[in-house]
Amino acid sequence: MPARTPTPQLLPWAEETIADMRKLLQQQAVKIQRNDDEIKRLRAANERLRKALEESTLYVKRAALKEKL
Repeated sequence: MPARTPTPQLLPWAEETIADMRKLLQQQAVKIQRNDDEIKRLRAANERLRKALEESTLYVKRAALKEKL
């Protein structure tokens, strides 16, 4: 029967460090997702404002043309 090779084990401080890093990575992933959601929300708001500005500009131009006539 062949001798079993021992399973390498991490030092306790290394396990704690890895656990801490995983926790930090998870927190960063949550922040990134929130930022992505905020960017999408801001882009949609920006598009609505752009359309409103375009419509108001056209309204003013039409009103100016009607005054000339």
